[in-house]
Amino acid sequence: MTPSSPSTQASIRRTTLLQLIYLVCMVGATYLLFHSPTDVRFRSLFNPYSYNGDALQHIAPLWKIHDSARLAHDYIAQYYVQAIMPVFYKATYWVLTYLVTPPLASKLITLLLTILFIAVTTRTTWLLAGPAAALVALALSWGGALKGLYFLGGLQRGFGVLLGALLLQSIATGHPLGLALLTILAAGFYPATAVLGLAALGLLLVVPSRYRGVASSWSLQKRGGTLLVTALLVGLVVAPQLQGGSYYGERLSIESEREFPEWGPSGRYTQGDRGVPVPFLEAVYARTLASLSAKKISLQAIQDGDEQDLPSHYQFRCDVILLLSAGCLAVLFAHKRRRVSPEAVRVALFTLAIFLSFEAATLLFPILYIPSRYVIVGIPSLVPVLFPWVWSATAETVLRRCSQIIRTAASIFLSGLCCAALGWTTLQVKPIRSAEGYRHLFSFIERLPEDTVIAGWPRGVIDEIPFFTGKSVLIFEEGHQIFHRDFLLEMRRRMQAIMEVYTATDAQPFEALQKTFHVTHLLVDRRHVDKSPAYFAPFDAQVSTARARHGDQPLFLAKVIEKGGVIRVGEMVLVDLSRITQPTGLP
Repeated sequence: MTPSSPSTQASIRRTTLLQLIYLVCMVGATYLLFHSPTDVRFRSLFNPYSYNGDALQHIAPLWKIHDSARLAHDYIAQYYVQAIMPVFYKATYWVLTYLVTPPLASKLITLLLTILFIAVTTRTTWLLAGPAAALVALALSWGGALKGLYFLGGLQRGFGVLLGALLLQSIATGHPLGLALLTILAAGFYPATAVLGLAALGLLLVVPSRYRGVASSWSLQKRGGTLLVTALLVGLVVAPQLQGGSYYGERLSIESEREFPEWGPSGRYTQGDRGVPVPFLEAVYARTLASLSAKKISLQAIQDGDEQDLPSHYQFRCDVILLLSAGCLAVLFAHKRRRVSPEAVRVALFTLAIFLSFEAATLLFPILYIPSRYVIVGIPSLVPVLFPWVWSATAETVLRRCSQIIRTAASIFLSGLCCAALGWTTLQVKPIRSAEGYRHLFSFIERLPEDTVIAGWPRGVIDEIPFFTGKSVLIFEEGHQIFHRDFLLEMRRRMQAIMEVYTATDAQPFEALQKTFHVTHLLVDRRHVDKSPAYFAPFDAQVSTARARHGDQPLFLAKVIEKGGVIRVGEMVLVDLSRITQPTGLP
């Protein structure tokens, strides 16, 4: 092999140095643009009492792994560990929670997922479209990670979005083995992403050879074998989670609405999460607009046309950019119809894989999970790559006879113009929940014995107790799942006991709560004495009806709060049930 000449080596060093300088400038410029929301997010990461709502259900059960004495007999925690958490997700936290508590581990994971997503998306765009487009991709991915809630809480979905970005990079660069490996990993972190990966791998292996990248020379047998082995390994990885779910009865879906109002419009979940069919293009439009926009936009507001949340003039600007970008993409494909780049075709395959996964999940719901999750995983990974690429390629094509410097400057200018119209001069981020006001309550509960079980109306502060204290609660909203029949029936049994306590006129239901469920403490919101608490169907209506039957007869709950409270924080009172049920307790 002939060694490179000194001039060639010097040229390589100059190019590497320029790329490094460019990367530093990219990071610096993006940070200057987003330093305020970045600081907000970092402050929330380092605040032990800030949290993402979904972490209350997905992270709290990990106390069971962190400390075997905690949650030892907790039915809800056991359900999540067995039926909800994929194997690699559990393994990751199993390692981390040997060193730190689950809430802290979730924050470390959040930080890592965010950094990796930004790096992977920027790198993908650089490989496909060069440094100018990568600058815009860096801004979009950084801003999207700050603005949205992709990674907050260190949840399974956060792993799914990162793996979606890695799947896009693998298919775009034509690496089927990397795509297969990522698909298998996805099965153990967020199985919905594994379905997307299988669809992408299958498409990559059936297109003409010039678009298959590394697999261009693979035989039909090798391609078929790769896909088959990947699918089998995905099934093997997912099997423990599916087996764990089978212990809790049959899998339920929206067809169970008549038997279980929890699946109805007023039940546990919103329309999309219940599996109500949503048109694919509508879902993609809503998620694309939310990913491109610098404003805080709710997907429901986009679908409902909520003028207060999404002003018409702003949506008009967004729609114009979307249409112009689509037009540019069409022109670019038409202009290069005989020499469309393999990379462009493979990115199109990834988009097609999102569509196929979405439609398969809709058809087979709930076997392949919630259809909208494929859009949620795929579009945030695709948007920061596709749009900068289109804008950069447009400038390059129009000015192809000009120098590279002029083309790069035009690419950055066009991208900057689009981003400015989308509001990226200022970035609005979603507020993060905080439980700061209840830190003294949590500290008190943490000091209670390990076998403490706390009951209460399952919405509000009691939702936060398992997450921040590692103590068992009888039932809480975030952990009140409706996916498996036996688990749902057990939640109904527990809710019945809670409703009897909240409508009682004597001590009997409190005694039953202690004897049947081994509840030691009751957390009560004082406002619930005079006003029926709210929940989802059918429980809110049931408790209101039961209270109405008692008329003006005083509730025993008021006496319990007055005589049995051991700590009060704001309107919340923690009651020691032993003070109520012992012979020397309340009359």
